[in-house]
Amino acid sequence: MTVVTDECPEGTVSLALRCGDDVRMSVFEPWGPGDVFRSGLREIVAVRAALDALETELVVEARSRGCKWRELGEDLGLSAHGARKRHLVADPIHAWRSQRDPHA
Repeated sequence: MTVVTDECPEGTVSLALRCGDDVRMSVFEPWGPGDVFRSGLREIVAVRAALDALETELVVEARSRGCKWRELGEDLGLSAHGARKRHLVADPIHAWRSQRDPHA
């Protein structure tokens, strides 16, 4: 993933996140005193959301290829339970099992 921030001539700050062919762009306009800090905070929120989405995509792909929660937990700095709890909704293996067995 590539993160690029630019200050535009009009005083706006733009943020582009590139992950493969997917590009997410945000433009923030200053509001008054402390604009640089407020723009920076809004950029952090945008980057955090993009990183969360990327993390979920990577976990889904890893689980689809047979990675265990223990392995993913280690990579994420979490326990196996913590990784599973964070990403269970998006887990393709859990969804597949739930469709086969309603008691899963």
